Amino acid sequence: MRRIRFSVAVSVDGFIAGPNGEQDWIVIDPDIDFAALMSSFDTILLGRKTYEATRAQGGDVMPGIQTYVISRSLKQEDCPNAVVRTDPAATVAELRETDGMTSGYSAVASCSEAFLN
Repeated sequence: MRRIRFSVAVSVDGFIAGPNGEQDWIVIDPDIDFAALMSSFDTILLGRKTYEATRAQGGDVMPGIQTYVISRSLKQEDCPNAVVRTDPAATVAELRETDGMTSGYSAVASCSEAFLN
């Protein structure tokens, strides 16, 4: 059974971005070795906005890591290097039954609930 890890950057009032989409309030902790952390993952789940923000930086989201995008609006053809799914709970349940390790990052309440169950 796959181990699921959930991580999200969210403010105390429940937002991940400011009113104009800015994320300047998020401070990266220099003591965390993100490269080492990410090397322990073989799969990552992202909400649509997180996926689009990451893609806007150019290239694949995370080369070598299978990416799932939870979205009701994106189509599979919009995401050539990712698997698009609409149901976060079903996706997490399916992945739990396979070998490996998954990291879940989500800014969407409906996605967060799937990781907590």
